[in-house]
Amino acid sequence: MVGRLVDLLGVVTICACASVRQPVPVRTPACAVLRGGPTSAPDTLVYDTLSVSQRPFSIFLPDFRYPDRLRQAGIEGRVVAELVVDATGRAEPSSIRVVSATHQDFVAPTLDVLRGARFCPGAIGERVVRVRITKALNYTIARR
Repeated sequence: MVGRLVDLLGVVTICACASVRQPVPVRTPACAVLRGGPTSAPDTLVYDTLSVSQRPFSIFLPDFRYPDRLRQAGIEGRVVAELVVDATGRAEPSSIRVVSATHQDFVAPTLDVLRGARFCPGAIGERVVRVRITKALNYTIARR
């Protein structure tokens, strides 16, 4: 079953509900990358969210599959992951680290979603920078 994603303040809710034919845009983009990119060469340092003037936020999350076995068993859950969003608005694959997961079967779809996600990158002033963020993904089953 294809799910739907909703991103609110860094928490993504993944719902096993009606099929979604197209990837779901999460938020209307209004960031440096889409306005024309960085004003100077990107910084190679990794900043935390308290050190930047603009925190990264999701602008696109790809389709995913809610694990069938967990959906059929009525199991909901949550995965918390840490990752670095680079200056182009992508998660650096080698930086993605699962901090906690209520069930191991939620980990693989979470990693797939984060690898394919697009973010408005963090910035200090007008300069885009790499930022380490924490993302929580909640897996819920739609009630009829």
